[in-house]
Amino acid sequence: MKKSNSPLFLYTFIAVLGGLIFGLNMAVISGAIPFIQEHFRLDDMTLGFFVSILTIGCLFCALLGGQFSDKFGRKKVMIFSAVLFVISSICCAFSSSSLGLLFFRFVVVFG
Repeated sequence: MKKSNSPLFLYTFIAVLGGLIFGLNMAVISGAIPFIQEHFRLDDMTLGFFVSILTIGCLFCALLGGQFSDKFGRKKVMIFSAVLFVISSICCAFSSSSLGLLFFRFVVVFG
């Protein structure tokens, strides 16, 4: 491997981790569904929306992500999204209402 290609491999590795985090988020929610439904007393419709809001948010992010990267640069967008992911994940963990949890679960997708 050439020395000049090493940043490319690092950036590729970091980008792949983003996909793994998304998959982990989708998988973890399946084990938490009974506890979330009981804790927040969600009906089946709201629970379905809670689980699918991640996919709905990804639709918006896929539509807007390229435009933001073109306008602000990929590095700034990636740093902003990483910070947003961390903050919204912490807010998800400490949210006390189902509406707050839904909101922060939607925001976590932008990260």
